[in-house]
Amino acid sequence: MRAVLKNIPIFKGLNEAERSLIFNNGILKNYRKGEIVFKKGESGSILYVVIKGEIKISLFRDDKEIILKYFREGEFFGELPLFTLGKRTATAIACKNSTLFMLDHRVFLTVLKKSPEILLKITREMAKRIEESNKKIFSLAFLDTAGKIARYLYDLSREKGEEIGEWILIKDRPQISEIAKNLGISRETASRVINTWRKAGMIELKRKEIFINREFLSEV
Repeated sequence: MRAVLKNIPIFKGLNEAERSLIFNNGILKNYRKGEIVFKKGESGSILYVVIKGEIKISLFRDDKEIILKYFREGEFFGELPLFTLGKRTATAIACKNSTLFMLDHRVFLTVLKKSPEILLKITREMAKRIEESNKKIFSLAFLDTAGKIARYLYDLSREKGEEIGEWILIKDRPQISEIAKNLGISRETASRVINTWRKAGMIELKRKEIFINREFLSEV
């Protein structure tokens, strides 16, 4: 476990004593696909780091799910209540079988006092997430359906895309239903827009991959 956690970005730069404090007081827990990590409204006293797998953060209203964010290997989540002492503002669910490192807030805050570098990393990440949230709010409020999907694919290509000639390859692609949930639109509407682009040669859908034409992305 030490070898894995040592390479997690948020823990890099710690001295041996600080690493030992974290490693000796944290625990690993496995979650099955679909299992809830925490629910909206619950008290939050744990910081989570994704060691393996993928976690989604969602809101539910009238049996409708809106996906706010995905967290993958090496990323952390659940940090906000550690500072505000408030409750969870959304629900975290395992998208696939996942392993999480869990750290109690008392240990975490002790390390923060001794290592300002971690606090700086977290502050930068929180600022980045606020910026992403602002972009998403703008997209949901002002863009039409096609614009929302195009912006989503653009952001996804920036996050995990690989350049292959005239195309951007995104592996382990989200299903159309996931895209719809992320944007708060119906699956049928998302499917209709994406199929229009597919027929126009702007994107290609494979079983677990999506290829997006770079010219298409340049216009987003």
